[in-house]
Amino acid sequence: MIKGVGVLRKISIYGLVAFIAVALIAAVFLYTFDLSALPEPGRAEFYLATQARRFLVHRSAKGITMPAAAAGDDPAMGFSMDCAPCHGDNGSPLPAQGRWMNPRATRLGSPETQRYSDAELFWVIKDGIRLTGMPGFEHTHTDAQIAGLVRYIRSLPAKEKSR
Repeated sequence: MIKGVGVLRKISIYGLVAFIAVALIAAVFLYTFDLSALPEPGRAEFYLATQARRFLVHRSAKGITMPAAAAGDDPAMGFSMDCAPCHGDNGSPLPAQGRWMNPRATRLGSPETQRYSDAELFWVIKDGIRLTGMPGFEHTHTDAQIAGLVRYIRSLPAKEKSR
């Protein structure tokens, strides 16, 4: 027997065993995975999803310069109509719609949200975040209106403290 054929056979057997092991692990995961949005995510899932979202938003918002807010526009009204149904009005607790999304909608006056830069908040509002329930408003709002919403969101921590 040729020496190279024996090595090739061993590699093939090890590869097949590895493939079967990965397939079994994947089958067990898929069989036990709960797709429901009702249970709270575990700590690891929450941490990993939050870190991935922050990284991707930061990367996506690079190079964005904030436009001026629209003159005469009332961002509080736009916020009440477009943001409050999920995020709560003026920094109040989340309404049912936002509480039962998975991932949960964030309180926009929270320190977690306020850590985003203006450009990052602008990008999130304009483009949305896939698979989170956060829609993009690029087709329904001008850049100036979105900039007004960003400035309004910046005022929310003070509104939360006054409650």
